Amino acid sequence: MGTDLVKHIKAVKENWANIGVMYTGLFQYWPQFPGLKKNLLEHCKYFFEKIKKEAPYNFIEYDDICDRYETSKKAGKFFAASQLDLLICFITT
Repeated sequence: MGTDLVKHIKAVKENWANIGVMYTGLFQYWPQFPGLKKNLLEHCKYFFEKIKKEAPYNFIEYDDICDRYETSKKAGKFFAASQLDLLICFITT
């Protein structure tokens, strides 16, 4: 985990910020590589737990991979309701 990211998250949280975490990927890979999306979601969970452990603040996770317009739009609505101050985008593919 990058030290700069952790420092930034800690600085933001001092002001009681909401920090969103989302994941992105390319849907065209799923049929090409069976099980890839499932494996990546497990890795995303690991990343989310790790970041919460490193900087245990108010993290809000969108727990699916934004892999096309529809899932990205759902994530946008989800985060809009959360009034985020910072969004971390974890690129999976």
